[in-house]
Order: sequence, then C-alpha cells, then structure tokens
Amino acid sequence: MADESSPPPGGHEERGMTRQSTGAGPLWVGPKLYDGRDLQHDLEHHVTSRLHARRETTVRGYGAAASETVFSFLSSDAQALVRASSLFPVVETFWEILRLNISLSFMRSFMRWWWDTTNTFHFPWGEMTITPEDYTALTGLTFIGNPVHLRSDGPSPTVAEGTRLLGSWMGSRLPLYQPRGIPFADLMWALEHGVEESPSRQARLFYLHFMTSTFLSGPTDTFDSRWIGIVEDVSTLGDYRWGDLGYATLVGQMSLTVRDSDLSRRHFVITLAGVPRLIELWAFEHLPWLAPRKGQRPLEYPAGRRWGWKKKLPVRPPPDTVWDLIRDGNPEHVIWTPWLSFRGTHASVRDSYALSQMRVLFVGRRDPVWYLGERVRMQTVGAFSVPRPPPATMLSTCSIGESWRVHSRTGVPAVELVIEGANYYQFIQDSLRLPEPGAECPDPSLGGWVLPDARISYTGESGSEIVETFPEDRVFHAPLPEGVQTVPARTANAMVGVINRLKSALVRARSVLSCRSPHSTRTGAGRAGPTTRVPRAGDTVVRERGHDTRPYDIAVLTRG
Repeated sequence: MADESSPPPGGHEERGMTRQSTGAGPLWVGPKLYDGRDLQHDLEHHVTSRLHARRETTVRGYGAAASETVFSFLSSDAQALVRASSLFPVVETFWEILRLNISLSFMRSFMRWWWDTTNTFHFPWGEMTITPEDYTALTGLTFIGNPVHLRSDGPSPTVAEGTRLLGSWMGSRLPLYQPRGIPFADLMWALEHGVEESPSRQARLFYLHFMTSTFLSGPTDTFDSRWIGIVEDVSTLGDYRWGDLGYATLVGQMSLTVRDSDLSRRHFVITLAGVPRLIELWAFEHLPWLAPRKGQRPLEYPAGRRWGWKKKLPVRPPPDTVWDLIRDGNPEHVIWTPWLSFRGTHASVRDSYALSQMRVLFVGRRDPVWYLGERVRMQTVGAFSVPRPPPATMLSTCSIGESWRVHSRTGVPAVELVIEGANYYQFIQDSLRLPEPGAECPDPSLGGWVLPDARISYTGESGSEIVETFPEDRVFHAPLPEGVQTVPARTANAMVGVINRLKSALVRARSVLSCRSPHSTRTGAGRAGPTTRVPRAGDTVVRERGHDTRPYDIAVLTRG
C-alpha cells in the first residue's frame, strides 16, 4: 500500500494547478502542498469564499433528461431488446429522477458545505457524505458484479469495429470524433432519423447514449470514442458494477468544481455532472427540513423514484435561507440511516453498506476518487468517531501508487482509521468551524478571515463617552474600567452567533405570521398600519448585520 502521508512527488505551480496522472484536466492542489491535515485547506480559493463575499456564482448541471425521448425513436424490436436488458430497471429509475425540476439556486448554496479535502459535507453537527449505500439506495446501481474497464488510453476503435457495433453511419464518422469525442446529439440524431435499421445496433446506440449522458456524464456534451465497446452485449449490462463508475463520476466532479483557480474572474460556474439531482435527493432524505412538504411517495427501492412521479416539485428554499436552515439545523432531526429497511431485503444495498464502512479508492471515468468511510461512521454504524487525517492525495492523484489501484476495491476498514477515546464535539469545534456569512476579505496569512479594526466605547465616570481602538496586533491592552470584563474571542463569537440565530428565528417567525392569508391585513404585532405592507410571495427578507458579527481576538462585555 502506498504511503499516503508523504506529499505527492513532482513539481507544481506556485498557485496550485497541476496535471493529473491519469486524466487530461487540471486538479487543484492549492498554493502549498496539502499534507492531509488542514480540513479547510486554502479557504481563499474555495467556493464558499465567493458565496460569502456575494460574488457572482452560478451552477451548471450535466445529466441529460432526453433518454426517455430517445427511447421513443427506437423500433418496436429495438425497444423489446432494451427492455430485456438486466439494466433496464435502472433506466426507468433515472427516467423518473430526471423528470424532476432541479433547483440550481439550492445546489449553489448547498455546495458551499462540500470540501474536496475529505469528500464530505462539513456541517455544523459533523461530517456527512453521499455514501456508496446512499448511491445504491437512490439509483439502483450496484457495487457488485463484473468490473468495468473504460478504455481511456490505447488505440481508438477502427471504422470496422465502429460499424460492427453501431452501424455504418456512426462507424464512418469515428475518425472525425477522435479529437473531442462523440457528441450525445449525434447518437440522438442517428436514432431519430432512423439511419440504422438493425434492432441490436439501435439498442446499443440507446444504452450508449443513456449511460454516457446520465451517470457517466462529464462536464462536456461528448464522451470518449474508446467506450463504445461497453455496450457490445446489452442483455448483460446489469451484471456489471456500474456503481463504482457512477459514484466516482458524481463525487469526483463535486470536488473538482469547488475550487476557483482565478480569484480575479468576475463570474464563476459550479459545474456538476453524473446527474446532480442525486445531490438534492440525498439532502431531502437525510435533512428532511430541506425537503418539499409535498410530492414524495412512500419509501421504496430505489428511493429516487419516490420523488420522480411529479414533474415539478414545490419551490425549494432560496440560497440564503438554505444556509440559515443548515447552520441553525437541529442535529436531532438529521436522518443518519434512512435505508435500514433496504439492508435486509436487497443484496446490492447490503454490499454497498459493507463498502461504506471502508476507506476505498474508486476508479471512475476520469481519475481515482477517495471515499473515506471513517469520517462518516454515524451514517453507517450510528456512532460518532474522530477520524485520522485524510490521505494527502485527496487534492492530487499524482502519488496514488499502483498498490492502491490494485487493491482499490479492498480498501481499509474504517474502524482502523479512527482515534479511540477522542471527543467528537471538540473535533467539530477545532476542525469544521466555518466563517459566518458577511465576513469579508479572506486572508490566507491569518488562516481564515481578516479581523476588522475594532472600536470599543463605554461611558466614563463623568458620563462622557470613552472610545478605545484596538492596536495593530488586535490585542486590547488599555486598562478596563470597573464593571468591564474581558472574555476569550471564542466565547464572544459564540454569544454573537446565538444572538444572530435568535434574530433569524424572529425574522422567520414574523414572516410566517404576516403571511397567514394573502388577504390578511394583520401581522404578528397587530393590525397593519397605513404605511405597512403585508409581505407577499417573492419578497426577499433582508437582515441587517452589525459590526459586532465579526470575530475579534479580544472582546469586552459589560456586566449586568
């Protein structure tokens, strides 16, 4: 097994872009080598910095919803071959999942909690992630069966090979596709216009379009022409462990897209792939206060189908509200293990549950992706555990050795990678603490956020106002008058956080009380006055934030 504590070999640029060893795109390593211990490594370039600073950021998702339409283009014989495949139940599941209207604004706010240093969400109550068990329970894709080897290197398929598998029209065009890959649109066009009459070739074209545009979709509208061999026998497609590739595609792209390599750019796009709707469905199942109150069916396997029966779910919370709902969420309301009923009835879920209790390296469509089961043991065995540091190769695959590739599906049991007797609550406070929205100007030299210039005022004995200013080292050395007490910064910031949460709860309560009826003229405080407007749907609640919400090294409070 490769030593994961050593930094990756090879040169790297000062601002942190390097070349992957197995793929073509750049991978983020930060302004300095990642040692596997700083869980919020290089906060300056993380997407949460852009969102906290209110800089323009949007979400783009890949995972085509056209597969059901493509199926209608097939002949009746080809449709029969598609339905006879052992993978067709997964096709129907994704059809229902892809009918949903995804909320890109919800995803934009939700992704700020994701960290590529651990491939987990850093929530206030601890770490959570999309486990292999979650992925199987939502999609039906399994982690058992024959391994899939995508050809990412070696010679491209010949015209004769392409003609045999996909027909003469697609086969003759393979040399033209080699620079950038085969576009999904060409597969769809070939089926729509009936250029291939053979039912078996139509079935191959359909499954090739389905897999490469859904759970194997990347941040482009093309796929590698060397992959056409995976659909040679469509009847046995369900015998392969597509869960490995699908999971690595989804999670790997989540980690690749949360870093902004160019802080000067005005607009940043969070690019998600591998059906990003699954991230939203995962949030609905584990964090039920974020889910729509209507629209879901009773829990069944695969669980993704319980949300897909309606094409449009109710409106989800806006981005700022999502941040507040997660930050103020009650850990007691988190559903850590929603799939208990599946473990006893579905072998694929039992296998993925066992895999979720390991540290595993999944080899995806592009690069290896770490899953660290020791960090989310509450989701698997129902117990909090302080994990050991993640491998230093979380941000770069350059030092992942061949021994890890060979034993990638064997992994290491999570129980061997935890610190016995450590306090999990203290671990959260020390390692997962994020800045509040409204903080400004990230400064790597301070390891977080710039401390603002502070002025403390109080009333002197004669009744006049006395103003003291923090020195440059931000330590208040002036003698304090009677009745004034110094407290640690953590205590003061915690008190400020409680006050802000109470204000947030008050704003939400007033909003609910004032919107009881669209024709009501009464508010929670009494009858509306002549200048009081009743809030309507679509209004934005703006909260005023004072200067006291920023952290100080020393705070001064008055007794009484």
